[in-house]
Amino acid sequence: MSQVCLSVDEVFANFSLPPISNPGMISGEEERLYYYLARECYRPGSLYLEIGTWLGRSTVRICEGLSSRGDDWRLICYDKFEWLDFYAKRAADQGANGRWIEPVAKLRPGESFEQAFLQYLSAYRDHISTRRGSLGDIGAVMHHDLQPGTAIRGLFVDASKGWPENASLLRVVGPHLAPGETSILFQDFLYCQSYKLMFLLLGCDFLEPYLFTKSGTSVVMKLKAEIHGSEPILQDGSIKTFTVDQIYRAWERAKTYFPEWKLVDNATNLALPLMLIERGFHAEATEELGKVHLTGEMRAFANAKLTGKVVNFKPLRAILGARA
Repeated sequence: MSQVCLSVDEVFANFSLPPISNPGMISGEEERLYYYLARECYRPGSLYLEIGTWLGRSTVRICEGLSSRGDDWRLICYDKFEWLDFYAKRAADQGANGRWIEPVAKLRPGESFEQAFLQYLSAYRDHISTRRGSLGDIGAVMHHDLQPGTAIRGLFVDASKGWPENASLLRVVGPHLAPGETSILFQDFLYCQSYKLMFLLLGCDFLEPYLFTKSGTSVVMKLKAEIHGSEPILQDGSIKTFTVDQIYRAWERAKTYFPEWKLVDNATNLALPLMLIERGFHAEATEELGKVHLTGEMRAFANAKLTGKVVNFKPLRAILGARA
């Protein structure tokens, strides 16, 4: 099958951005993608939404992209803004490499980092507002923001990779997105741990991937048609009715849109057997595991997952971390 999706470097290979000091968890290529996408979807007077900001490195790039086109825009930044143990380690590591971590240096797990985030975004304070909540609570938290007629021109998502939370997100925000105009960026799409997110989005015919990052996991989707809250795939419990045919159809879409090497990177080729295991199609999962090239450690993890001996991804994260 032919590759449909373009890499970021194929779109703007020689594009560079000025350095910024915010800590972040995105690659330089992904920073360019955030900037480019914000710039391209700018419309005067429009609303933009970022879900999952951490300390605003991606947010600054969004703001830079929007500001390069005009001054009439508003960005809502949605996050739990709750400091976690691993955030402290990640910030300390980046501080050692010259990034500015003083706003969060004294935070303890469980404390809010919302004010630190706003300090990092002080240059754009007149354009941004924050909302606190988990992804699954977005409908209640943003009820007053998403009134009938409110249009969102750009959606940037780096939050939970679960099926129900993202189905709820599309169900709530979808009616405010404009077909042919709104672009949606999903971070960690091309990553085996995000297999539920991958299959949910590839199971949505109204979404079509058109950009991916070579050095990261982000994918940008075009909205081909209106999203209705009544879409069967967006309903509570829809993962439990996702059939084996739907799984294989979604995977065929993945092979159409992305080059083969990208579906191997970050063990993404495990996504198909993992989704089959998730739905209880063990015979099909066993067959697919026999087709993919895996290291001994990865195959041991997959087999343990198949037999129910592991329920989380800590072992695989350790394996991938060791390879990095």
